[in-house]
Amino acid sequence: MYSFSDKVFDISIFLSSLRNTRAKRIVLFGAGGYGEGLLDELVRRGISLPIIFADNDRTKQGLSLNGRAIIPPRETDPSTDLVVITTISAGDQVSYQLESLGFQRDVNYFEVMYSLDYLHPFDVVDFYKKYVGGFDGLDILHIGPGGHLGVELLLYALGAKSVYSVEYHSFRLKYPDVSQVKSFYEGLAKTAEERWDVDLFGRGLLLNQDEKLYIDKDKIRLLYPCTITALPFSDKSFDLVLHHAVFEHVPGPEEGYKEIFRVLRPGGTTVGLVDPQDHRTFSSFKEYYPLKFLEYSREEWYEIAKEMNFHNQTTTPEHKNMILSQGFVMNTFEILMQMDITEEIWQEFNPMFRSFDRKELGILRFAFSASRPDDE
Repeated sequence: MYSFSDKVFDISIFLSSLRNTRAKRIVLFGAGGYGEGLLDELVRRGISLPIIFADNDRTKQGLSLNGRAIIPPRETDPSTDLVVITTISAGDQVSYQLESLGFQRDVNYFEVMYSLDYLHPFDVVDFYKKYVGGFDGLDILHIGPGGHLGVELLLYALGAKSVYSVEYHSFRLKYPDVSQVKSFYEGLAKTAEERWDVDLFGRGLLLNQDEKLYIDKDKIRLLYPCTITALPFSDKSFDLVLHHAVFEHVPGPEEGYKEIFRVLRPGGTTVGLVDPQDHRTFSSFKEYYPLKFLEYSREEWYEIAKEMNFHNQTTTPEHKNMILSQGFVMNTFEILMQMDITEEIWQEFNPMFRSFDRKELGILRFAFSASRPDDE
């Protein structure tokens, strides 16, 4: 769960709408960690209207989260409900969904705007540096930047020859005009100078023009929307391909690894963090445990997951096999989180998953570095 001290929620427009509302209840769209955090804040503010959740995940519908019912979106009512979208990655799709149900933006449905943590890109870059050392003179592809291009700016500032970034979801990502999130990039620039003596403005990566702030799109190149399973680059284009918590969301991860191998030059390296666990456990549902989604067949889970922020059922041993089967040489494989699978849990799994090694199946998060052989 995320509290207001962890993630700053801008709900000013929504709160102002409550002054003259005739709504009978508030519906938080997204029964997850961010929804929990917003619920806590609304309760703290003494909001008197009943508050419930809506979610596209049909396995959550009919359950409760923190004592609040979870309903299917089709049961919301534009004449009686105020809906607040709390999801991050699927905001565009949910907006379209609500409008098809008769809701109007900033009238009876609203989006939460989350502040961006300008320190987080430093953690991600430090993670990558642990496995590759440095970035001097490298052509780099970063997959899945999320809501900002902070990592890309730091990679370039630390010596990368070129930096490309690809993203499939919008995440409300601003580019190249980043004036709406100016405080994030100013905080990033100040911290980069303090920590690493790197001047993002002096290097021309961030540009002040006509009272607006821009990212230099000739230095940081973003391609959106773009899928990892069909990268728009020539063979052997990059020295380094980076991704952080991406591959668990890819419907066809093996094709993604194949594409990375294709665009890497011989001797090039990919570094990634993968989170192959049931993301429904990122909120306080007692019904879920980190591998509960393995109780479903592939076909069953796909039908469930396609209605929400998709995450696949690809297990850790499958990820390892997919990486190696492309021809990669595994340099490093580090287990970051693991659970013991009891016999009771093991027997709940769909039979197809009980063919895997139980210990490897319990790996919930891992990091790896793998290279394309240079003797081709």
